[in-house]
Amino acid sequence: MGLTSWIDKIYEEKNISTSEITSGKRFILKLIEDIGNLEYIISKYELEVDKNGWIRGSKLFPLTVEIINREEAPGKEVYTKSGPRVCVTYYGICPELENFVSIILWPEESLTSKNTYKKIYGLIKEDHQRRKVLRFSEMFSVELPNKIHPYRDTSVDTINKPKAVYDWSCTPYIKEVGETIFSHKSPICFSKVFLESISELESRYILLKSTVGCIIKKRKNEVTLAIPYLKPTKFRANRCTFKYKPTLKDKIKERKLLNFLIIEKTNGNIQREIYEISPASFSESVAHLLLFDLYNTYLQLERLRVCSDDEYDKKFSTYTSNMEKFCIEYKIPIENPQLCTPDLIYEAYLKPFFKRIEKCIYYSPRFLSEISDENLLLADKTLAKYKSYKKKWDESDYGGPGWRDGFVVSHDVYRLLKLIIELRKFLTWDESYYKLFEGCGSGE
Repeated sequence: MGLTSWIDKIYEEKNISTSEITSGKRFILKLIEDIGNLEYIISKYELEVDKNGWIRGSKLFPLTVEIINREEAPGKEVYTKSGPRVCVTYYGICPELENFVSIILWPEESLTSKNTYKKIYGLIKEDHQRRKVLRFSEMFSVELPNKIHPYRDTSVDTINKPKAVYDWSCTPYIKEVGETIFSHKSPICFSKVFLESISELESRYILLKSTVGCIIKKRKNEVTLAIPYLKPTKFRANRCTFKYKPTLKDKIKERKLLNFLIIEKTNGNIQREIYEISPASFSESVAHLLLFDLYNTYLQLERLRVCSDDEYDKKFSTYTSNMEKFCIEYKIPIENPQLCTPDLIYEAYLKPFFKRIEKCIYYSPRFLSEISDENLLLADKTLAKYKSYKKKWDESDYGGPGWRDGFVVSHDVYRLLKLIIELRKFLTWDESYYKLFEGCGSGE
């Protein structure tokens, strides 16, 4: 039995004997462990769940998703305990959950499910220019960490896509650098989708990562990349080999800066493949390192304030210098260096995800993107004061950091912020991350 089938079996039966597993055993054992860890996190934050263990959308916030696989019907018949059922799975980027997500539909389950599927299918098909993203409002459920079940959400609609927020090459949540490109994410992050093969759609569990770098060698269906380190020591880049989709043949360019979308998928073990490629400017490569650094600093500090303007300028200088040396080593021309300044980088690449307030830079969670700067500061101070999760406010909090002129950071907002931070570190950080951000500043 293959790795995909073993994962199916675990999700269906929970308790299984692993003695018969011949490949991918460490992955399976970690999956079983992390299912228990996730259940603990959900119970810790006292999230209201249904009989499936899913959180109702009405208890969260609206979710938006940029669909990556826009095939006409990315689904097939699958076998479950109750017999064969048709399953359709879209996948993409969800900034509110700060994650790669899958949208799971069972169109033959009920009339409502069928109507929801038809609505989503129609909205995707109408968006020829890829200028919109799906929006789920209330009648959906979330299976943490990254599965959306919109089986009753016939009110699903689309909104215009803001610049950069949904672009896989820009979003900080899936970015990797040389030190972390092979980092071990929690197996629970992998979502089951249907990928095109020569003859049919194949069921696979997948995870998406993005990085920046250059191709230094190419062979048939395979390339060697140089991926810049965030903190280079003896070597300036991690050189690693990936297979790539045949459809990307014309995008394979040596000695140029490129963005890479990497897919990790289950087969016998975990296989890695380049899923998409796009050109990257010198400024964009510097922004990649900055976004990776600042987003993970937010996770490490467990608060929204990530650095002062002076600290940002120092980081900018460091990463600009690193990328200049990287380009010299790999003989890559640096185009339009005058466009690579701290302010231009912030405006073009960081502003969709961060805010500058009172000479400091703050991470701005997407689900709080409409709140005032004052309230964002209050949310940050509340997180800073209550590092350990506080289950409820009491009278002593009314003079604390979340209180000003009659405004208090709602406990629901605080709880969701703490949940997302803990989930992201649990899901994505391994030893390589802890080494990079060990001794990270206090955020003061």
